Amino acid sequence: MTHLRLTHPDLDFWIDVRLSEWDGRWLAVADLADEPDVGTAADAREAIRGALASLGEPIATEMAEGAGLD
Repeated sequence: MTHLRLTHPDLDFWIDVRLSEWDGRWLAVADLADEPDVGTAADAREAIRGALASLGEPIATEMAEGAGLD
């Protein structure tokens, strides 16, 4: 499991994300509010983007791309 703390210049807070991979599928769990938001995909960045979807675009995509997963 990878733990990420993501930020964005348009936000005044950071978001903790837990990222896991099982059999080629990625699960991202973002701590955004009272309950975690979840994203799943075949790609880690897409899973993160899904977990951050409630932040809207382009923020979710920009945060997923800047997650430093290279």
